[in-house]
Amino acid sequence: MKLPLKAEAKPAPYLGQMELERNKGVKLVVIEHNNPPVFEEPHDFADTFRNFCFYSLYIKEEVIKAL
Repeated sequence: MKLPLKAEAKPAPYLGQMELERNKGVKLVVIEHNNPPVFEEPHDFADTFRNFCFYSLYIKEEVIKAL
């Protein structure tokens, strides 16, 4: 009896990729104390990062002097 030939393993990609949850239609659930859950649409990364930079980095003296 002969064993079946092993299937050749695919080479691992240099960079891995995975589907983001927001592409699957998942909504953010916010649960606060004694309130019903609130379902929100996923946030856009670019907008979130822009707001983060504005409220955290652009108020530092070093950044203001550099601009």
